[in-house]
Amino acid sequence: MFAIWQVAEGTTVRPASNVFSLHRGGFTLIELMVVIAISAVLIGGGLVGYISFNERRKVGAVGEEVRGLFLEAQRRVQAMDTPRDCLDVGDQLLGYEVSLSGSSAALHASCVEGGAVVLYDNLVFVDFDGLATLHTTGNVQYLVDGLDVVINLPGSGGVVRLQSDTLEYSFAVGSRGVTSEGNLHDL
Repeated sequence: MFAIWQVAEGTTVRPASNVFSLHRGGFTLIELMVVIAISAVLIGGGLVGYISFNERRKVGAVGEEVRGLFLEAQRRVQAMDTPRDCLDVGDQLLGYEVSLSGSSAALHASCVEGGAVVLYDNLVFVDFDGLATLHTTGNVQYLVDGLDVVINLPGSGGVVRLQSDTLEYSFAVGSRGVTSEGNLHDL
């Protein structure tokens, strides 16, 4: 505290300067550096978490979209739905084709003209040349593996794999289009 001396009656004298009585405001340099370092670590961790979350969301959404096409084909087969494309005289429904090309995935009915021999009775199959790649926004690719056996051998199935740099979404497709639950996991 302050040292106060009484010199005469009614007068007091205080020392001219007291180091402990000075009010210092603001932060020291080390305090500021610690706060900045902690903030940088928190922001960096949050950014990495967001990027990882966003990639998982993107790959999962694309995977569910493609899987949805297979489920729709399966539903149409079970409902014995004959598309307009196959209503011409003599045409027969061959199956449903999930095509991956350019920047989209689509479901099409495949018909045989003139009542030709149906090789695949209401099969769901994928039309592709070797490995079909479909680039979406970002770095997600459609990689189709094993579904050529669905096209070539009735009674066989395959696995659809959609990959990004660090994640893979996969699901199995049976010979009759029965589609398993999708699985999103790290590579």
